[in-house]
Amino acid sequence: MNRITVLISGNNKALAESLQNDLQQRAGWEAIITFAAETAIEYLHRQPVNAIVLTSGPADPENRKLRVLTGYQEPDAIIHQYDGEDSTTLITAIEEKLAAKTKNSYTFNDDIFRGFHASL
Repeated sequence: MNRITVLISGNNKALAESLQNDLQQRAGWEAIITFAAETAIEYLHRQPVNAIVLTSGPADPENRKLRVLTGYQEPDAIIHQYDGEDSTTLITAIEEKLAAKTKNSYTFNDDIFRGFHASL
């Protein structure tokens, strides 16, 4: 089973720590907290993440910068604004988006030498 990594970014420390505890109670989930957009961006340079949860308000300029840079760095990452609603709603939303991404992904094996190997 692949590990789901969630990056929690924002300046609301109590909300971020509460969410981190809820996420890490789930098997196969890992939650990392950063309190500044710059730290989150540095983390994205080192590690890929499946989802980014923002705990600051949507008008925060740090959130805007993180959203724009994430679009370039991790185009497949899920970005969710978290305002303290029930964490199970957030977890369900992330799981549904991850399932939709994997459901629509196809792998093609293009091997021009396939028939050649069989004839040897």
